[in-house]
Amino acid sequence: MLKAFLSYRFNPTGETFAARVARHLQRMEIETVDGKQSRSGEGLDGQIQRLIDGCHFLVSVRTEIDASQYLSTESGYARGRGMPVVIIAADGVPVGGLDQSDLHIRWTGDGFEAASDLMHAVNEIKFQLGASLGPPIAEATSEAVIVEESWPPEVQGAILEYRALQLASKYQRALEKASELYASHPECWRAALAISACNILLEQFDPAEEILYRMLRTYPANSRALSHIYQNLGWLNSEQCEHGNAHPPAEVERRIKFYRESIRHEPRIAVYLNLIMNLLRLNLVDEAEGELLNCLLEFPTAKSDFVRFAQAQGTDFLQVIRKSTRVAAVVERTRTRDG
Repeated sequence: MLKAFLSYRFNPTGETFAARVARHLQRMEIETVDGKQSRSGEGLDGQIQRLIDGCHFLVSVRTEIDASQYLSTESGYARGRGMPVVIIAADGVPVGGLDQSDLHIRWTGDGFEAASDLMHAVNEIKFQLGASLGPPIAEATSEAVIVEESWPPEVQGAILEYRALQLASKYQRALEKASELYASHPECWRAALAISACNILLEQFDPAEEILYRMLRTYPANSRALSHIYQNLGWLNSEQCEHGNAHPPAEVERRIKFYRESIRHEPRIAVYLNLIMNLLRLNLVDEAEGELLNCLLEFPTAKSDFVRFAQAQGTDFLQVIRKSTRVAAVVERTRTRDG
């Protein structure tokens, strides 16, 4: 998950607007931190510097013409570290000097009316950082699938309970519920899978990896479980690379192997899409187009899933798929027809 340092003036106007910006960033799965509790004297103290150093980019909210000296100092520090900077300025607030080289967003009125501009800026930053693929594509297992798997009533109820917590982004509570279920029903591979997913979402990568490899040993004959295990191993690999701000080719190749194994055990659209995107990351266009054909033959409705993901990801996704004219044609012709 990307992290942004939110720089703003600590007064009612600045704090209110910064809170709105933070909510929009969090909806884009961007974690935010600020230095409100870390001010000490004049200038930029070491604690603030460490907070900025721990982020991927800085967002500076300028609500007044006489902006606090801290805002320019924090922006300058981030810029000096080679970090992308986004300036969000109210109408009438000048942006000059070195700030002119940054990404700019203007807003008018009392509300935040530039959410789409902020999303565009975040996509541009992801592309600059080499994180252009965004998070792996995932599908939420439907309640119908869980019912179809014929779990005992108490197990099914517990699965649906932690699933609701996951969908509400209450990952720690979901982790606790899934762990309770797995402890009492070790045959429930879905509980173990949820434990891995919650740990990944909480950036607890070691326990996520440990339980996924334990699952490989525990459920060697369960094709559906194996498919989901290998998918989560691919997801885990991606998040570990994202956390390190780099996707080395060797790690992308490893991720591709996980997704191929997932498809071999049980083909699913989301896994095909992740496989295709990672093949394109390595410029393996012919292989990506071959997997696209396999996906469309297996799942004729897959085109709409491509479109749905393109709409959610925006320009960063399109930058990658345009490496393949065939993949881009599937997405863009369908977008035109559906739009």
